[in-house]
Amino acid sequence: TGDAIYITTGLSLTFLGGCSDNAGVILTIGEVSYYRSGRNPLVIPNLVNSTGRTPKVEFHFTLNGDTVVNKYDAYKADVPTDGVKEGEKYLVLYKKDNPTENRMFFKHPIKDSVDFKRYVKEFEQMRKQKAKE
Repeated sequence: TGDAIYITTGLSLTFLGGCSDNAGVILTIGEVSYYRSGRNPLVIPNLVNSTGRTPKVEFHFTLNGDTVVNKYDAYKADVPTDGVKEGEKYLVLYKKDNPTENRMFFKHPIKDSVDFKRYVKEFEQMRKQKAKE
């Protein structure tokens, strides 16, 4: 992958520990290394809305030739209950001054460079809109 875009964001990035509005944020592409569904592998009759376990994800991205790895569960950040597969790529945002503070955005899948460029454009438009407010 290797693509990364620096943005001075106007977004309130509470998912990254409450970045200030002037914090530098990098957009890049991350790949899922491990995913555990929140779905219980056992079918339990008459049990409604119980998944039985917490979804977990581990992913990685490349930064200056090094691999940055993060893992967390749905108690720490948004991890879908199902539908994620190892090897899939998604948009990742991280702090420029602390890349270990990062999040994968599962609502922003990356199939090719066109997807990544579209998300960069969307985030830049949000930043500009926020700056006008």
